[in-house]
Amino acid sequence: MRVVLLGAPGALSDDGTPIEVGGSRLRALLARLALDAGSVVPATALIDGLWGEEPPSDATNALQSLVSRLRRALKAAGDVIESNTHGYRLTVHPDDVDVHQFEQLAAKGRTALRAGDAEAAAETLRAALSLWDGRPLAGVEDLPFAGPAITRLSEARLTTLEDRLDADLRLGRHADVLGELRALVAENPLRERQSVLLIKALYAAGRQSDALAAYERIRGALADELGVDPSTELADTHLAVLRGDPALAAPTPPPATRTRLPVRLTSFVGRRRELSEVDGRLHESRLVTLMGPGGAGKTRLATEFADRWDAEVHMVELAGVRDEEHVPNAVVAGMGLAEPLVLERQPSTLDASNRVVEAVGGRKVLLVLDNCEHLIGGCARFAHVVLAGAPGLRVLATSREPLAITGEAIVPVGPLELPSEVDGRTSDAVRLFVDRAVAARPGFALTDDNAATVFEVCRRLDGLPLALELAAARLRSMTLEQIAERIGDRFRLLTGGSRTSLPRHRTLRAVVEWSWDLLEKPERALARRLSVFPDGATVESATAVCADDDEVPADDVIYVLGALVEKSIAHVHEGRGGIPRYRMLETVRAYAAERLADAGESITPRLFEYYVDLIETAEPHLHGRDQLVWLAKLRSEQENMLAVLRQAIDADEADTAGRMFAGAVWFWMLMGFHQEAQLLAVQTHGMTGPVDPAVMAAVHVVAAFGGETGFPDQDEAADILRELRETDALWRYPLMAMVEPMVAMFNGDRDALDRAVGLAKTHPIPWGRAASMLAASFIAENDGDVERAETLGAQAFEMFEELGDRFGQAISLTQISERRSLRGDHDGALEAYERSKDLVRALEAIEQLWSTTARLALARYRAGDLDGAEREIQTALAYLQEARGGDTEGTAMVASIAATIALARGDRDTARRHLDHARARVSTVPKPVGQWSANIAVAEARMVTNADERREVFGLLRQSMTDMEPMPDMPVIAQIAEAVGGQIGLEDAEAAARLIGMATAIRGAPDLGSPDLAALIATLTARLGESAYREISDAGAALSRESAVAELCTILDTRL
Repeated sequence: MRVVLLGAPGALSDDGTPIEVGGSRLRALLARLALDAGSVVPATALIDGLWGEEPPSDATNALQSLVSRLRRALKAAGDVIESNTHGYRLTVHPDDVDVHQFEQLAAKGRTALRAGDAEAAAETLRAALSLWDGRPLAGVEDLPFAGPAITRLSEARLTTLEDRLDADLRLGRHADVLGELRALVAENPLRERQSVLLIKALYAAGRQSDALAAYERIRGALADELGVDPSTELADTHLAVLRGDPALAAPTPPPATRTRLPVRLTSFVGRRRELSEVDGRLHESRLVTLMGPGGAGKTRLATEFADRWDAEVHMVELAGVRDEEHVPNAVVAGMGLAEPLVLERQPSTLDASNRVVEAVGGRKVLLVLDNCEHLIGGCARFAHVVLAGAPGLRVLATSREPLAITGEAIVPVGPLELPSEVDGRTSDAVRLFVDRAVAARPGFALTDDNAATVFEVCRRLDGLPLALELAAARLRSMTLEQIAERIGDRFRLLTGGSRTSLPRHRTLRAVVEWSWDLLEKPERALARRLSVFPDGATVESATAVCADDDEVPADDVIYVLGALVEKSIAHVHEGRGGIPRYRMLETVRAYAAERLADAGESITPRLFEYYVDLIETAEPHLHGRDQLVWLAKLRSEQENMLAVLRQAIDADEADTAGRMFAGAVWFWMLMGFHQEAQLLAVQTHGMTGPVDPAVMAAVHVVAAFGGETGFPDQDEAADILRELRETDALWRYPLMAMVEPMVAMFNGDRDALDRAVGLAKTHPIPWGRAASMLAASFIAENDGDVERAETLGAQAFEMFEELGDRFGQAISLTQISERRSLRGDHDGALEAYERSKDLVRALEAIEQLWSTTARLALARYRAGDLDGAEREIQTALAYLQEARGGDTEGTAMVASIAATIALARGDRDTARRHLDHARARVSTVPKPVGQWSANIAVAEARMVTNADERREVFGLLRQSMTDMEPMPDMPVIAQIAEAVGGQIGLEDAEAAARLIGMATAIRGAPDLGSPDLAALIATLTARLGESAYREISDAGAALSRESAVAELCTILDTRL
């Protein structure tokens, strides 16, 4: 394993593959250990370095937890973190940490320089500097340990850079380093050694007066700002210039020179993988093309690689060449082999190519041909001739399409790495934006307050380097928020690039127009039509929506798509099921959409038709054995489906929107798209255009669950039941067979409920009958008939299993698991939960996965497996974050289970942190669902240590019961009764025993699988005697459900 600190901290496996280390604090721990790789770092030093003066309340446990997470992240590299009584040690060799490697190379180069071996010094020092990838410890620079390390490393880099420049001057490379030295002196005007080197370089270039002027500038600056005289070295250099000392004259350079590389005026950020790939490809193939869209940074990448090449380099800019036949002549001039000639006197193409071959001879030379796309044929022919004639020559080309000759290797250069949802501070796109933002507005920094906006800007600009640089430059006149608000008008916003750039790189529009103008007519037609697909298209969808009988016939679509990929207008990747998917960068798509509007083409009806047909074709297959195939197909079209649905809503195309939503709603439920689907349902249901009543009835069902309470009121429930009866929605959409009984239950109409369950059992679609059986199981559970609930759940499972519906099986198994756990059959419950989790994982239904995993964690806790419970709940928390960043329902459920497990392990601080987070989330909802707050309050009850806390918890429990009144959840209310019993048991054992019996009456069965309840019953039995406890508990169990709930409310009210 290698550790990277000279840039964003990270780890690489031995083959160079990045090892994911998520979270800035985790990367900071890795960095702190790596700074002392091989040595033990005391725990106190780690705590001070990571948290400074504000450590967590239990810093030792927090550090242990962090170390455990880092071990898990690095497990692919083996056991690389050792712990002992003194602290922790990263067991990698210092040579495998770039900081230590840099320091060793820098020292070696400095030794060679002092020994007079300038060639070896320059090579070694260049290798040392190549390890840098931006600012050291980027993303964790604000932590206490980082400041001193950054200061030390930054100073070391400057010193090493000065040594390398010194070596280059001794080799006669003054012309190559002048621009770099001017930029350094401007940045560090009081750093004397850099001024000494600049004066020497100017004098060696024959510019004695400029050298003297450079001396006067630093002499004046030292006097004015520091009140000191120049150092001895600086004064001696000045005197040598005045005397014309021959020792300052430029030495004769060696024959292998690095010529005509443009001076880099800004830092190079990221692209570590691409640099490595280019290096590998050039050792395997003598022609490598960096291919990518305009503005991706191909030229900068080529320049950076060329600067690291260990032999002679020539870089030739071809943007200004207009004729393919002039490519060889441009290279001859660019290599300095002849003065540029007027066109009529230029040598023939073959003569010029042969001249390059003769000049290179057998030497090892890298020739960089920059911007080949508009001269693709000429560049291909030239490369073919010179590579055949000069065996030591290698060609690195940059282009928006390949040269397409034998032996060419392609290295794609796409957008920079985008910020992830969890932590994007170290992504290359963010690092580039921040770097350029600091240059445009000194004092700019990435903070917790602006990070989300920076991430948004980077994502919406596709991570395209030129777009990010232009956006950062806007900070000179705009705020970050103003930039983010105007990205929708990106071509107007992103102008004003560097005046020294090529004209086509000064505005975002010019970059895209350059590529667009190189397209053939059919390619432009397809490209502008593809803009209607925000998430790209397959050959099938592009053909259905974009083909015509004139410019792009259906049979030609696949070939024209290939041409767009070759010309970097689109890029292709393997979608789900191995089906190629063609996408445009958002910037290119925005430009293509403008061209579509200008062309006056209306392909929206075909777009609507395609997605309605796709959804209605897929919907029946989502209930059977082909479920995974069709889920994958719809998953790959998810973003397009949403965009088209919103477009139909905006256009008041009610029939299109209604049919799309009603057909896709089950898919969205499977994928956990609940909240978004409900919002779309509300919008679709509010449309006024003509639509099939059955379609709108199905939409209404979902829309009714999107209100503040999450449930329809009685009047709306009655309307829904009537609409379902009066239309054929129940039979057309089998999901309604599950939903209709639930709506009847919300309505409080038992007759309607029984009728709905009975009608659903006769559903003509088998899946509808299975779904109704599952709905009946849920209803039986809430009715207190737990045996019937388990029986119906088992029957539903068998029906779903016969149909091949994995989701139905998974939900049915959850019902079975909970009933088994209630009976104390822990092994049976765990077996069913594991099967349910495996089924959900196969569906890639991340939303259901966090829920199932959290329930599995609770089942392991109930079975006494605390280690297994901890493992599962941490996995559930990760799934929840991945699914939706932790919404209110998920946070309340998972946090309450996590707190229960943490408390059982004796970690009250962690338990409190989980519950505080959950309560904060629930408090943001105007009318929270009662089950959410009840889950939290029941967990809170286990934390109570005094009377004030008890009253607060009782208030929470009472409020949650009020919140559940629209839809009483009897198993949850039974848990509340048990939680209250646990709280009053110490002071009133008889009341506690009665409450346990009341919980049985409310639930319909005792909970024989709860370790907490078993412990409470043992305590009460010991205090009351077994006979008395049983008598009192049985009396509570004998109450009617209604009486038990009413008495529970009274107990809570009297104890507030």
